[in-house]
Amino acid sequence: MTDNIMATEQYNAPTENLNRAQDKLVLTVDSLSITTATGIQLVDELSYELRQGQTLAIVGESGSGKSIASLALLGLLPENLTIKGEVQLASTAGMSQLPIANDKSRNAALRAIRGQRIGMVFQEPMTALNPLHTVAKQIAESLRLSGVPKKQWRATSIALLNDVNITDPSDKLNRYPHELSGGQRQRVMIAMALAQQPDILIADEPTTALDVTLQHEILALLDDLKRKHSMAMILISHDLNLVKRYSDEIIVMRQGQTIEQGQTSAVFDQPKADYTRTLIQQDFGQALQPVADHADGPSTVLKVSNLNVQFPIEKSLFGSTKRWFDAVKAVDMTLQKGRH
Repeated sequence: MTDNIMATEQYNAPTENLNRAQDKLVLTVDSLSITTATGIQLVDELSYELRQGQTLAIVGESGSGKSIASLALLGLLPENLTIKGEVQLASTAGMSQLPIANDKSRNAALRAIRGQRIGMVFQEPMTALNPLHTVAKQIAESLRLSGVPKKQWRATSIALLNDVNITDPSDKLNRYPHELSGGQRQRVMIAMALAQQPDILIADEPTTALDVTLQHEILALLDDLKRKHSMAMILISHDLNLVKRYSDEIIVMRQGQTIEQGQTSAVFDQPKADYTRTLIQQDFGQALQPVADHADGPSTVLKVSNLNVQFPIEKSLFGSTKRWFDAVKAVDMTLQKGRH
């Protein structure tokens, strides 16, 4: 995936021989440790391997070290942190070592890695996207960095937005981030990451700001794109429901340490660590049983009739709303006591 996008047709070409590539090693992390200036261990001897087509989930509570361990791969951590260990990335000549230590020489070496070899989708697109630039301009910057000719930017941008299932992509290219929904903004972030055709995609809590339905849609999309473009993915999350469904292997972290590591199915079926069992019980514990209602019939606790939600998507010359988008249209709903 290191070749530049030269045309929309090339970008959309189907991936062949994916199954044969499943065993290809694309990244190794050996004894990665991150320490503050005061000696606090943020990550302690983290090690793992990542293969093409694989999704590795790194889970843990806030402060466990799961996010900074991945940011270290791209040299995106503050300079006052001490980073040790060995990271190797697949290249045409085999495995090549990445300079992860905090020094000035690493930036030039990692510049060719960021985006083009390892892409990243951040957890809050509203802060990651530039509010002053249109979607078209922000995707174009990614295309420029990957060497796509300027005359192909618009066609390739539309192809990218189609790839992440954004409706009416030509219209969305002209919009600013605040004019998009949360799910649309996250899809734009994914499109920007795909623009440089990375071998590895890091998804850092990609569904945190989304509702449950959109969470599954975004993870299913990432899973499809991973297969389509022969990528590997590192999924950083605290949501074990999503991790169980969409990852192949899992690392459970707590206070910088690896508590448990292995195939996702094995860890969920037979967790070895007490902490892992606690996490699983919290997410997959027994649901509360509804209390039986012995009245003549179930009582209604919520009733919604003809609910409509609109938001403006186009203003007139004088500032009045010219066009609306129907987000919710004529919804009726009744919720009865003891029902889901």
